Amino acid sequence: MFDKLKGAFKGFYEKITTKMLSEKNLEKHLDDLRFNLIRNDVAVSAADEICDSLKQDLSGEKVGRLEKIKNVSFSALENTILNMLTPENPIDLLKLCEEKKNRGEPLILLFLGINGTGKTTTIAKLVKYFMDNKYTSVLAAADTFRAGSIEQLGKHAKNLNVRLIKHDYGSDPASVAFDAINHAISKHINVVLIDTAGRMETNKNLIQEMNKICRVAEPDLRIFVASLLVGNSAYEQIRIFSKEVGVDASILNMADADVKGGAIISVAYISKKPILFLGNGQSYDNLEPFKPKKYMELILS
Repeated sequence: MFDKLKGAFKGFYEKITTKMLSEKNLEKHLDDLRFNLIRNDVAVSAADEICDSLKQDLSGEKVGRLEKIKNVSFSALENTILNMLTPENPIDLLKLCEEKKNRGEPLILLFLGINGTGKTTTIAKLVKYFMDNKYTSVLAAADTFRAGSIEQLGKHAKNLNVRLIKHDYGSDPASVAFDAINHAISKHINVVLIDTAGRMETNKNLIQEMNKICRVAEPDLRIFVASLLVGNSAYEQIRIFSKEVGVDASILNMADADVKGGAIISVAYISKKPILFLGNGQSYDNLEPFKPKKYMELILS
């Protein structure tokens, strides 16, 4: 997992700890690192910040004995990456759900992302996650655009034995969300999970549709879902959704198949919002809580 990104950091570390550094060869090594980070799906702005931080800590009088370089460089990498991955306002889904339950209200989650990123399957995994923690759920099939989307979500609802609120294809997605929320309130259901259309992120009609659902549903969290396999597209997607709709948190899929791993840094850096989970398989249990320190240790091991 994330072997190529791990290799990029390892290569840089080995170069700067095998001989004494000068300002000139430090710049060369940092340029190589920047290139390798970008090649492995780290956004340019994030790669620049990592390299600038290393330059500040390693240049000038701080460059000296090899042992000192080893310690300083590793500490600089740890601190920079951990800061990028650690949000100012972390989110505890279960705590938030309990707070809403105590107020007699459902937790409302709206899911954003383009088709093919595993959004619908991720929603089903979260139903199982809430179920395992003794919370009930209802699904809202608010993707009334893509053929087969309602049936796909319906299959998950049947497998998990939860209610699916749906309308006909072509109907107003916001009305589906509205009905699902009313159902949850009347039946004292803890969580409403709203699936949405996933046409290209630059589609103005899609953005307008998402904003209308937000106005009607007033979600507690707008959760962006992406596949790590799309690489650089992941942070471009979240940049647009953050700007046009708003994003509160992310879930990133295909972590088990991603050998690069840089998109995780990019999404966290661009959005400044928590990554809640990594999807690492197709079964309902394949949803791993994202822990910044664990990821940081993995890519720097």
